[in-house]
Amino acid sequence: MALSSHSPSSNTIGHWSSGLFDFTENLSICSFGMFCYPLLLDDTAQNIGEGKCTCCAVPFCIPVTCCLAHMALRTLVRQTHHIKGSVVSDMWSVLCCPLCAACQEARQVRQAVPMVTTKQPSARDNMRS
Repeated sequence: MALSSHSPSSNTIGHWSSGLFDFTENLSICSFGMFCYPLLLDDTAQNIGEGKCTCCAVPFCIPVTCCLAHMALRTLVRQTHHIKGSVVSDMWSVLCCPLCAACQEARQVRQAVPMVTTKQPSARDNMRS
């Protein structure tokens, strides 16, 4: 899935589409993150074309692994969407409020993913077949 048509141009540096604490921007993402944090990370990773998130396999057995994987995912989202920041700012966001960071990343990625619509055949299309 190509995100280039919805991402800023490579020479434009932008900002996150929503703030770290903008929970009301998308309550379904907030709820998903609150109750299924590892699955939200996995969903975000898949939406940017990274496949399964490594921290989803053992999220609570090895918290350090999950934290490192989340920081890497956040950095990747930021770089993919040309968002101003650094690895240090990504680290602090994930360490201080991992749920807030995961929700912010999911909101950012979902805004950039084009909605897939299916065309319903019209009566004219049915007559042709």
